[in-house]
Amino acid sequence: MLALLLSPAFVVATNNPVMWERLTSDDGPRAAIGISGYIGITAHQAVRLNYATYEVDTLASIWSSVTLADDGNCGYEVGGHSDDLGAGWMYFLHERWRGPSLELGAVRKSLHLTHCYDKDGVFDYATDTTSTAYVARATLGWSWLFHDHLFVSFNAGGSVGREAGLWNDTGKHYHHAVAYPEMYFRLGFAFD
Repeated sequence: MLALLLSPAFVVATNNPVMWERLTSDDGPRAAIGISGYIGITAHQAVRLNYATYEVDTLASIWSSVTLADDGNCGYEVGGHSDDLGAGWMYFLHERWRGPSLELGAVRKSLHLTHCYDKDGVFDYATDTTSTAYVARATLGWSWLFHDHLFVSFNAGGSVGREAGLWNDTGKHYHHAVAYPEMYFRLGFAFD
């Protein structure tokens, strides 16, 4: 009970500001912005509300960017943009805002993606989709609270759920099961 009284009740945090405008492309800046609000509910528990907007890349497209191996082929790549809105329950093993944590929650992802296809190693075609995914998220993490106000948190895990959307070129609807990796880093300020 004493930890509950001494620990700040709220945290407002964002992702690393360097990611706010991390890359540039022909289409303009590609940013990754995440904002979280945390509300303490017991000495070990909190609720996190989150909004994030970021570029989506597959490992294949990231690898070709890193190695500068863009030969005009795309293999099978998916890239685009996602806006996420989520809520989660967090449990901190030691005390709220410090040490290891578990987060269980739900996320709504609004996705605008381009799917690129090759045929025999040569670019064949690309198509766009607009979709919404509803997923359950689980992450493990570690948090630090410096000087009782500076908050730092890193979490990683995954999410699973359903995605439904529209192939923009054909107008056909689709739906399928999805699984996504989840990872976030937050910097923020804790207050009462």
